[in-house]
Amino acid sequence: ELPTVNVLQDLSGGGSDEGRAMLEIIHDVAPGADLHFRTGFISEYDFAEGIRELADLTEDGTPDGLRIIDIIVDDLTYLKEPYYKDGVVSQAIDYAVSKGIYYFSAAGNFGDKSYEDTFDPVATDEPTIYRHRFDTNDGLKQMAVDPGLYVLGLQWDDNYYSLGETDGAQVDLDIYLTDAAGNKLFGYNWNNKGADPNELLYFRVLNPTTTYLMIEQELAPGQTAPATGVDFKFIFFRSGDDGVLEDPSDPNDFVEDNLGFSTVVGHNNAAKNIAIGAVGWDASPNWGLDTFAAKGSSSMGGFTNVKEAVTSIAVPRNQPKLMGPTGVATSFFGFPYSAGGNTYDFSFFGTSAAAPHVAAAAALLMEGVEGFMKDATGNYTSAYQAAPEDYTPDKLLIDNTVDMSGNPGYDAKNGFGFVSVDAALQSFANPIPTFSTNPFYDVLQGTSPDDLYSGDGTSSSLVFIQGAYFTDQTEVLFRDTEFTSNPNLVDTNGDPKPTEDLGTTDENTFYVLDGNNIVIYLGTYLGNPLISVYTPPGSDTNQTDGGSDSEELRNIDKEPIVIRTDDDSRLYGQDNPDFTFTVYSFDTATNGPGDPLPEAEQNLFQNPELFQVSFTTSADATTDVSDGSEPVFVAIKLDDATGAPLVDQSILELYDIQVTDSNEDPVFDTNDYPEIRSDIYESGNLTIEPMPVVIEPYLEDTDGTEITSWEYGTPLPPVAYKYTYGEPDGETPSDIDETALTNALDANQLNGISFVNGISFVNGFNLVNGFSFVNGEPTLNGFSMVNRAFFASESTEANADTATANGISFVNGDGTEKLIPLDVSLINQVQEDETTNLDIVVDFQYEP
Repeated sequence: ELPTVNVLQDLSGGGSDEGRAMLEIIHDVAPGADLHFRTGFISEYDFAEGIRELADLTEDGTPDGLRIIDIIVDDLTYLKEPYYKDGVVSQAIDYAVSKGIYYFSAAGNFGDKSYEDTFDPVATDEPTIYRHRFDTNDGLKQMAVDPGLYVLGLQWDDNYYSLGETDGAQVDLDIYLTDAAGNKLFGYNWNNKGADPNELLYFRVLNPTTTYLMIEQELAPGQTAPATGVDFKFIFFRSGDDGVLEDPSDPNDFVEDNLGFSTVVGHNNAAKNIAIGAVGWDASPNWGLDTFAAKGSSSMGGFTNVKEAVTSIAVPRNQPKLMGPTGVATSFFGFPYSAGGNTYDFSFFGTSAAAPHVAAAAALLMEGVEGFMKDATGNYTSAYQAAPEDYTPDKLLIDNTVDMSGNPGYDAKNGFGFVSVDAALQSFANPIPTFSTNPFYDVLQGTSPDDLYSGDGTSSSLVFIQGAYFTDQTEVLFRDTEFTSNPNLVDTNGDPKPTEDLGTTDENTFYVLDGNNIVIYLGTYLGNPLISVYTPPGSDTNQTDGGSDSEELRNIDKEPIVIRTDDDSRLYGQDNPDFTFTVYSFDTATNGPGDPLPEAEQNLFQNPELFQVSFTTSADATTDVSDGSEPVFVAIKLDDATGAPLVDQSILELYDIQVTDSNEDPVFDTNDYPEIRSDIYESGNLTIEPMPVVIEPYLEDTDGTEITSWEYGTPLPPVAYKYTYGEPDGETPSDIDETALTNALDANQLNGISFVNGISFVNGFNLVNGFSFVNGEPTLNGFSMVNRAFFASESTEANADTATANGISFVNGDGTEKLIPLDVSLINQVQEDETTNLDIVVDFQYEP
């Protein structure tokens, strides 16, 4: 889809719209270029005027304004353009180039169907007519022709009236078709004296036949002898439907001995033009061919007899300059063509398609120079300022071509070679190296899925990288570690050595084989490491060139997992155990843990050098007994000093535990630490079981020691308790937090054993109705209970509620003790007995 095109002038009708097809090619190669169009099909002189109009375009429309045209390209050939001198179109090209514009043109599609010679007169029966001697004195040249239109143009080295040489041509040459006897069958016989030295011969052949060419010189009135030393040249601009002139079976036909001269003439051969030849896109370096050749129809160059306007000295023009691709697809122009298993409905062929390719390539180079050779302030780098002529697009293209058919340098068919924008850019700026779609292989230049890299890091192996834009400055990085370039990885022929010829010192090194291939010798590794290729900026640029590309080595997906705390249990009062975890595969059906990972993978997560976790729970030693309801959470541990998650890069590479963005790229926090997904964890459960305990009361002295005896009648010492943890006669449980457990038991025994109806033990057995210990003596309604006994009947004990039923709370479990109520009758009896001095006998005790 073309953008807006500034059309200066177009044909009013009848054209093929070939210019639009050329614009499509330019836009495809250089999509950011502004496009302008001006027809050149009206006439040779209007064509020259159009070139000047384009060259004079400025932003403000004034002659001194900023020029807006950088490159002009055409694909025209006017048959009467001068061969031996620069015509009006060539002069217009000189004008445009003087404005700083680069001019490109199609070299032409006439192959080498041309003949050159110096007129060698042979007398005829007519005294004023002389024939040119081809091979024999009859002055005839046999030629096999097939059906189709033929257009033959003849010119000779003489004055051109149209170029201001007022005397015009001094010699009159004519060209004819004849039979074998020299009888003229067809010809125009224009009188060129005083005009331009050219003749055109148009004829159509209906059936295959043989004819003869004859060139004559007719003497002017008063001329007694033919002119000698007159160089002439004729070109078949059209040569039938099949474009074939010669008959290989006939040794007398026009074969190599006669044809095979330059057909790049006119403005296409102008000194300041850049003529472009054609190479089929499917026969070019990009098609993977080591040698390739120009299209047969691409015009031959090398015509050296063009005389400079000032000196009239003939100088070599070395056209065509460059070769470009042809046969490319357009949206509307051309004809069907099949290649590489594909058929393209509209394929544009000829140098007319090659020229816009190279012109657009020049635009890319101009942009590259501006982008890489100017600093942020708009000033050119010192390298550019030292030699700006080295950075013109034509020089960059010509100096950095791909040699064709084993012919380095210039030759008349291939110019200086096939255009290479990559090489031209790399001559001053470094490219960004890139990986191919599947870059890693077990074999060099692998092509099939079976050739893809199959290693897993358990042993050393060769890895072959495929890509583009690798240079001798390209570096290879394994994760963030730079490998060393190692020429020992290849033999004297530059071929990679087998692994048995390599040693441990060769491990983790690489070598750039060419622009598309690198070999690595990898040692053992864990994970799915990122392999990067990096090319630094060029030394002469503004340092914005170069760059890198990265790909994971192994063609595997990260495995989704769930990390779950293993369930565990402990006794009340114990410290929490050392929690453990297990890693499970992720079950998409349940959206939770699936099967545990194999043992080898579990071991990776249990290796503290690769992976560490931390556990959190609200449960502590004194958390109430529970049946697995206490959650224990697991998470990747963070480094105490930096806050970085303690997980090895290899784990991140193999398992789907890092947050990714919408492009599936891993996400890092502001400290450049990996962000870990929160949905990979599942908590486990902690069960807290009752702690067996034996509680022994004892009397405590003021110094905290146990009182084993005291004097009768003295106040009762304070009661304290001893706690023995664990089953009687069993081992004491480990990891007991005795301080916390003892404090909890003390609090429950002394401050928390609650009896029904407000009767409670609080640091001294405070009982209902004043039944209390005063100064160490128990009293009831003010009556001393010293040396008194209470007795409750068996039926009273049997019918009593358990302590639990009435709210008595026991530490670490429920008791079965009975509660014997002391009712008012007992109190009244105590008072009565106290009055009468009788003993009250009551057995007051807990019974298990």
